[in-house]
Amino acid sequence: MRQAMDPFANVPSSVGAAEVRALQGALQGFLEATSAHWVALCDRAGNLLFHEGKDPGSDVAILCALAAGSFAASRELARRLGTNEFAEQVHEGEGLRILLHSLDTETLLVVVFQHSTSIGLVRYYAAKLANEVTGMVEEIARAGAIAFGQLPPIELDPARPLLS
Repeated sequence: MRQAMDPFANVPSSVGAAEVRALQGALQGFLEATSAHWVALCDRAGNLLFHEGKDPGSDVAILCALAAGSFAASRELARRLGTNEFAEQVHEGEGLRILLHSLDTETLLVVVFQHSTSIGLVRYYAAKLANEVTGMVEEIARAGAIAFGQLPPIELDPARPLLS
């Protein structure tokens, strides 16, 4: 039997409990406000930093890596069109959508939600969440608890579906 994944398993022990609770509360509040399945903060290299929501299995590392790759491709498209980057992307599939939202130059917000959830609602609360957690993530990074692009690899199970 597979154990539930700890959403803050990658958080180094040097991060205080108060910071973790504040960040976890912000992510949980976002999920409640939007009815999204899952929300994560990833660095632009594709490393999972923090996540909350319905346990999608160990494939969260793959999801973050692919989200970062998609965002990097979008940034290059924007550059070729003469702008800095597109701050947000929405990918739509059968039944599910994924929102990628830039928090800052190092961090992405990744949200998985159903078609029945309004994109406008998710965008609104994503911007609100970004404002709320950007300072928290920067403070944790300044404390040396996050080395963007240098987190240890997460064990993957390629046979496990993303949302079970």
